[in-house]
Order: sequence, then C-alpha cells, then structure tokens
Amino acid sequence: MTPMAGTPIAGRGDTGALPLVDHHCHGIVLEELEPPAFERLITEGDPPRAEGGAFDSPVGLAIRRWCAPVLGLEPHAPAARYL
Repeated sequence: MTPMAGTPIAGRGDTGALPLVDHHCHGIVLEELEPPAFERLITEGDPPRAEGGAFDSPVGLAIRRWCAPVLGLEPHAPAARYL
C-alpha cells in the first residue's frame, strides 16, 4: 500500500500519525457449533496439536482472557465453560 501524500512513512519514528485498520474478520455463525468446529474458527493454522486444542494456543488464551469477561465469565475460564 502506498502512503497518501503527506502521510508520514512507518519506520521513521512517526508511526503514530498513520491510521491503523484491522481489516481481518470472520463471518457470523448462526448455528450452534460443536467444540471442534468452534476451534477451527479461532485459528487459521493447521489443526491444533496441543493437548488442550486451540484454546491452549496463544490466540485461544487471549480469547479466554479478554472475551470471557464480556460473556460474564472469569478471565481464563475453562474452554468447556467458555463454549
């Protein structure tokens, strides 16, 4: 992406002037999901190999930390309780 005229270029110490947009999102799921289907949505990598699945990955831990309280759960609620 080419910066707009007059926009400071990142890497010169003036990155605070750049607007940041997170353009990445997933669609809304309207049906009830089984745990494996939900876990496939929270990772875009290969299927989780960790003992606890995707919920024990860095993104899974972040979801349980930051999203669980929005749902009225304690931070790092167990995956089964979060689901």
